[in-house]
This record gives sequence, C-alpha cells and structure tokens, in this order.
Amino acid sequence: MHSYIFLLLVAAVGNSCLCDNDLATVLQQTVGRMLFWGQQGVTPDIQRAVKHYERGAVRLEDPVSMYDYGIVLLQVRKTCDLQ
Repeated sequence: MHSYIFLLLVAAVGNSCLCDNDLATVLQQTVGRMLFWGQQGVTPDIQRAVKHYERGAVRLEDPVSMYDYGIVLLQVRKTCDLQ
C-alpha cells in the first residue's frame, strides 16, 4: 500500500516538474495497472485507472499508454454492455 501512495504522489507531481516524460509515463502506467487490477493491496477502481491511463496516452503521447488506454476503455464498454 505504501508503494501505491508513493507512486500516486510522484505521478501527480512528477508530470509537472520532478521527472522526465519516460518516468512519468511509467508511473502513470503502473498506477493505472494497480488501480485496474487491484494490485499491491489497492482496491480496484476502474474510473481512477482510466484517468491514469488517459494521462499517459493523451498528455504524454506514449504509444504503450495509448494501447493500454484503448484496452481499458474497451473492457469498460464491454462491462457496461453486459449490464
């Protein structure tokens, strides 16, 4: 849980001043993955995960984040269609 809080803090602050784009991208992907799958003691939160994937895809223009963002959006849409 402590690693999640640290990553979340660095991802939020790091995009603006503390780290380069490569590190910011990895942090957004990691936090998004932790929230999507509920890893490292973090409760799954799909909506927050989507926001982190979106930051990596849209703001940082990272191809891997764009792919992950697309997959997450498809998964969310599939889940909504089933309900």
